[in-house]
Formats: sequence, C-alpha cells, structure tokens
Amino acid sequence: MASDNETQLKSLEVLEYKEETSWEDLGLDLDLLRGIYNYGLIIPRHVQHRAIPAILHGHDVIIDAPDMAGKTIALILSALQAIDISNPECQVLILVPVPDMVPKIHHKIQVLTQFMMQLITFECMSARSALPVHEVISRLRQGTQLIVSTPGRVYPHLLGHNSLRSDMIRIVMLDEVEEILSRGFETIVTDILAHLQQNVQLVLATPTLKGDPAIERILGRLKDLVHITQIS
Repeated sequence: MASDNETQLKSLEVLEYKEETSWEDLGLDLDLLRGIYNYGLIIPRHVQHRAIPAILHGHDVIIDAPDMAGKTIALILSALQAIDISNPECQVLILVPVPDMVPKIHHKIQVLTQFMMQLITFECMSARSALPVHEVISRLRQGTQLIVSTPGRVYPHLLGHNSLRSDMIRIVMLDEVEEILSRGFETIVTDILAHLQQNVQLVLATPTLKGDPAIERILGRLKDLVHITQIS
C-alpha cells in the first residue's frame, strides 16, 4: 500500500475485546439481538466487536480480515441498526461482486430481522432476478430502506430510472471490495459514489488489503478512517 494511504489508516480499539464479550455490549436493539441469537450467533467475533461500534459512530471503516471472520454479518448488523425506521427511503447500499452473494445476504437479513416490531424494507437485486425492470422500479419507489445488489444492477436505478433518492443514502458498504474492483466495477462504483452526498459513509470489507491502484483510489475517498484487522 502506498505510503500516503498508510498514513491515513489508523487502528481503533473501539472496545476492549474479551472472550466474554456479548452482543449486548454493542448497543444493538433488543429485537435485533433476538434475531442474532436465533441465528445461532452466541458471541461476536473479534472483527464484529470492533467494526460494528465504529460503523455506528459514523466512521469510514475498512474491515481487513480473512474469509469466515464474520465481515458480512458485521456489515448487515451495522446496516440494520443504522437505518431510521421512520424514513421509508433507501438509506444503505450493500454492494457485492457476484450475484451468488445476493440471496445469501437476503437469507441472513430475513432471519436477523424476523423479531423486529417495525420491519425494515429491503430489496436484493442481481442479474438473475426474474422481476421485470418496471416492477423493480415500482417497488423501489414505494420505499426500500436497504438494498443489496451487484454494482451494475443498482446503477441504473440511481443514475437512470430515478427510482432511488440519492440524497437519502447515508452508507455504502462494499463487501469483498477487491473482487468488486477486479471484476471491472471501479467506474460504476465511482459513478455511484459521485452521485451521492459528499459525506456518505463508506465501509469496505476485504480478506486482503492490497496496494493496487483501484484500491488506492477508493481509499483516497475515505475520511476519519478506522482500519480493523483480524486479531492474530
């Protein structure tokens, strides 16, 4: 990684990590906690314990940890907790590199939100969706607070169909960011970010933070950055 970006990155021990740490320590809503325990998540993983408070405090965050470290769950829980239930507009985008990830995240969200008194509206979109475009547009305009999508699928709804209010999107999460960029989505991601508010919060999850030019350009957008790595 280039030295300029190395100086940006800072480590933040949001909370002291202990083996007996519980989900209750992270300030999550009770209904969401019920969903967490029903899903079988007994205690938070190290990166979840550090990432969730940092995200909820409004920091731009990089979660730099290997596969199976709990990065995606950290993104989902942070997104669900951050959403303002009273606002029906899209507030969070979770972008993934491949369509196969979309239904998996959809299932996780369904399980985690099943005990919420006020259900969060969400839409999971991929190139394999059977819904015609006009029906997706209609659903988005009716109100969708969280969207999970590949970059190419959500792109026209932000920049073409005007089915989403870009001024209401507060958080953009890039899961497996290095794969998103390696698959040629850098221009689309850049256009999406340029279309949103300048103060939009960015959260990146990656198993290997490499210093390639595409990653460097994304890092250049991050402010007040917290870099979270897997405990050794």
